[in-house]
This record gives sequence, C-alpha cells and structure tokens, in this order.
Amino acid sequence: GLPQSYERAVELYKASAAQGHAEAHNNLAACYASGDGVAQSLAKARRHLSLAVAAGLTKQAVLLSLGEGTTPHRCQ
Repeated sequence: GLPQSYERAVELYKASAAQGHAEAHNNLAACYASGDGVAQSLAKARRHLSLAVAAGLTKQAVLLSLGEGTTPHRCQ
C-alpha cells in the first residue's frame, strides 16, 4: 500500500467537504482537533463539526467521533 500521509488525507477531505459531504467535514474536524496533517485549531475543528451537522451528520455521530463513550476519532 501507500505510506500514510495526513497531509494528503486533509487535501482529499477538503475537496470532498467543498462538495458538501458531511463525513468529510467530520474527518477534517478530527484532523484539526488532533493536529494531524494541519496546524492544530480547535476553532476550525468546531467549525467543521458544525458544517458536518448542517450537511446531515447526526449529532450522535458527531459525539461518537469526539470520543463520547469511545476512543476519540483521529485524522485517518
């Protein structure tokens, strides 16, 4: 397989998020929260979580991705 590249993942998530994909916004939020592939920014993480919900991701899915009752989601 290919070597893991958080920077490349962020590029792809941004392209998908620009088309309104909720999961892409959620994944970008995880990247910004953890600082994987981007400079860490909790403000940008919150913004992308809000956009994920606005694009149709349920609040329950967002809570799970934040680690409510599970291991927190990381940029992948």
